[in-house]
Amino acid sequence: MSYFLTSDQVKINYQVSGKYAGQPLVFSTGFGANQANWQLQVDYFTAAGYRVITYDHRNQGLSQVALDDLTIKRQGQDLKELIDHCHLINPVLIGHSLGASTIWSYLSQFGQANLRAVVTEDLPPKCLRSSDWPIGLFGANQGDLTAAIEKLRHQSLTYRPLPHDLQVFLAQKARTFNWGANVPLLMDSLPQDWRPVAQQEELPHLVITGQYSPLWPADQGQLTLALLAKGELSVISETGHVPHLENSVDFNTSLVNFLQKYL
Repeated sequence: MSYFLTSDQVKINYQVSGKYAGQPLVFSTGFGANQANWQLQVDYFTAAGYRVITYDHRNQGLSQVALDDLTIKRQGQDLKELIDHCHLINPVLIGHSLGASTIWSYLSQFGQANLRAVVTEDLPPKCLRSSDWPIGLFGANQGDLTAAIEKLRHQSLTYRPLPHDLQVFLAQKARTFNWGANVPLLMDSLPQDWRPVAQQEELPHLVITGQYSPLWPADQGQLTLALLAKGELSVISETGHVPHLENSVDFNTSLVNFLQKYL
């Protein structure tokens, strides 16, 4: 178990697994989750020779509770400081939900010069519907944001229940998360429009979506793909919002095929 101290003096918990010389993969979790959610990917990709880095966002998992700067800009800065702290050269960034938004934030602030590729899971670059964007979280526009966040709090995220042994493992690794205190992060991140960032990307970018995501319509992946110069789409069958847990075999296969193609 390791920690680093951010530039605003917050302790972030992280873990490095696998071969030091392996291609670094940085996995970024969703809202309220902790890095144990990536264990099925840690096991698979370390066995395949990659260097795998997972971490807990501030206020999540084993990282320090810090409620002063609940913005997606700060989340992107934390990711940058993790990369710098671990001296990572050309990592692949992989983010689920809020973790995907964290990657968009990183790209908007720091560019793509020190990155090899990007993977975003079940989160489009614009999360609210508008006159020039046809989808939103539960179909929400800016005026529906508060109601959509409240609905999200009670929404089941998976298409089917996870296997019992996986549920037990995640329960054992779970840490207290104060949803209400962290709502300002959602209020800041969900209205962001990362489409200009996506359009400027020159990196290989794998877009992964769940076939039956409860948050987004089925065409979300195609809409994201249309913005990317080097985009690929993988729709993971029989999954909801968390494909990497619901169908780790297909998720890992899609990811490793993408990595082998571009790295």
